[in-house]
Amino acid sequence: PFNAPGLTHLSLSVDDLDGTVARIATAGGTVARHLPGAAVVHDPDGQAIELLPMSYHHRVTATGPVAVI
Repeated sequence: PFNAPGLTHLSLSVDDLDGTVARIATAGGTVARHLPGAAVVHDPDGQAIELLPMSYHHRVTATGPVAVI
């Protein structure tokens, strides 16, 4: 789960969320969830990767990161 202690996943912002998700299988990965505005995929080794739209990056950059404890 994403809220477990330690490194659970990587999170990346991408320019084209839907286009990136569409290319996951051709890169050897799998799509676990694809929701409006976010996706969770796994690379060929099973590492979870959260994909977010670049608008999320711009919002965090403007307001500063939020730590969840």
